[in-house]
Amino acid sequence: MIEMRKINCIANWSTVKDIGSGCSSMYFPLILYHFTLIPTRVKLAYDAALNTFAAIKIAKSDSRLHRQAMANEANLLRKLNHKNIAKIFDSYTDIDWEDDQGNIRQISAIVIELVPKGELFEFINKTGRIDEKIARYHFRQLIDGKISINFIH
Repeated sequence: MIEMRKINCIANWSTVKDIGSGCSSMYFPLILYHFTLIPTRVKLAYDAALNTFAAIKIAKSDSRLHRQAMANEANLLRKLNHKNIAKIFDSYTDIDWEDDQGNIRQISAIVIELVPKGELFEFINKTGRIDEKIARYHFRQLIDGKISINFIH
């Protein structure tokens, strides 16, 4: 059971706990193969009105680059509609957020459908080598999603 203490809120979403970290990226086409990675944290969140859990990806809005990278990711997720790709619920820019030390910071956030079983990468890391039948199942899902992504480009 998840402890439902309210830590912080983003709109109607009450954050519950940290569930991961990662990056958002910004590609610069004028500089060949140049990407800038923006560190993010992912929190489990709950909306009582919708009775729904979600994942919220949070990045500091320290610079225009950070805000733009998160906005680009949100726009891309809005274009994707596929059963194997987590759906976006909402996105926010330049909102006040109280960090773990009690400091108020400006952040950007993307609210995404919660995938309760986690990422495929984590699954493979935990289980090690997987059976060919299971690998084939996941590979088909990856290819199916890849075709959907190529369609929007």
